[in-house]
Amino acid sequence: EKFNASRASVRSALQSLESAGIIYKKQGAGSFVKGLTSQIRIRIDEFYGFYTMIEQSGHKPELSNPSIINDVLPPEVCTRLNIPEGSNGFTIKRLLTGDGQPAIYIIEYLPYTSLSDESLIALIPKTVTNFPNYIVDFADIFCNKTIDSIITDISSTSLANPLLCQEMQKISKNTLLHLQEDMVNKDGTPIICSDAFIND
Repeated sequence: EKFNASRASVRSALQSLESAGIIYKKQGAGSFVKGLTSQIRIRIDEFYGFYTMIEQSGHKPELSNPSIINDVLPPEVCTRLNIPEGSNGFTIKRLLTGDGQPAIYIIEYLPYTSLSDESLIALIPKTVTNFPNYIVDFADIFCNKTIDSIITDISSTSLANPLLCQEMQKISKNTLLHLQEDMVNKDGTPIICSDAFIND
């Protein structure tokens, strides 16, 4: 109520994080990350996408203004993916809303090296309007390796974070939950990485 945003769209995720000892709740103040950052590793069969999370919390999830950019990946992303700086790939940006309110902003990075076939480079931008709700479903079709688990760093971030889209910056709130996710195969090799910003 105070922030004019629904907590229910992320309630189940926050409860899981609290059970795992990653965040704590203060009555009347909100949810807070313990320490500066926490890291968890989740098996892929124990994880489901944000779209499903919003839906299961009783809200209508919708995708707003998706985009796919084919360009050089940012240096920090290349480091996370363990690929040479200056490598090309796709940056996929999506805003998920719950009952029309900004809920989760996701930026996913897919390097060319993870694609099963270079001919897909021309095909992928055409999928923007019917892109799978869950990046792992996309990876199952287009990537040369299978995602086995997701390693997530959890921290809080301010609305001044330069990665945020304008819709998320308009939220009258000081901080958001930031999930930095690296999706890896059985050997721990990164395949895709993402940044997700959650409106608590």
